[in-house]
Amino acid sequence: MTNPKPMSRAEAQEQTRELILQTAEELFIANGFHATTVAQIASKAVRTQGSIYGNFASKDALCLEVIRRRYLQSFTDLGMSLATANSLDAKLDLLTEWWETLTSQHDLTFLVAEYMLAAWRDPAQRASMLEYVSLIKSVVGSIITDNFGAADDGSLLEMTDIATISVLALGSGLAVGRATGIASVTESSFGFTETIRLWKTKLQDSADASR
Repeated sequence: MTNPKPMSRAEAQEQTRELILQTAEELFIANGFHATTVAQIASKAVRTQGSIYGNFASKDALCLEVIRRRYLQSFTDLGMSLATANSLDAKLDLLTEWWETLTSQHDLTFLVAEYMLAAWRDPAQRASMLEYVSLIKSVVGSIITDNFGAADDGSLLEMTDIATISVLALGSGLAVGRATGIASVTESSFGFTETIRLWKTKLQDSADASR
């Protein structure tokens, strides 16, 4: 029997980073941002605090990466689903199903809200957070405009940006509303998808008028 190939330094570092992320996600989701410490993450992962700081500049940076991975995976899954739909109603049905699943994860919603309020007070972390928000905006914008392609008219570009911000802001509020019991699952999903429908219709009408 041949001996297994030794793990390279890069592979070992990547394995450690993944273990830290998985452990941090478990603790952040269970306990929240403030109640979770780097020492707790290191202990549960059976790693040193130094190994955590060797991969992530701070607890804030680690939490942002946990959030980024969770949401980007969710958006990736959504994009693959939407690519199979051949009508607006079919797309909105998929969006409704996706939204109800995403916003059922109340602990994740609370974690995002807690993290964002904390990170906003740190200029460096705020810049990283805004970079991530810009990425989410581009994903949301592509969902809104996928019926008629990218806008090339100045006024249409501006309207698309407003639509994207409106949907993102509303979605954030509705997610918190569902998590806190202010909005039911039906109210939350209807408000989210109907807003997308209205903006897509408005943008489509504007795109048609500009041709």
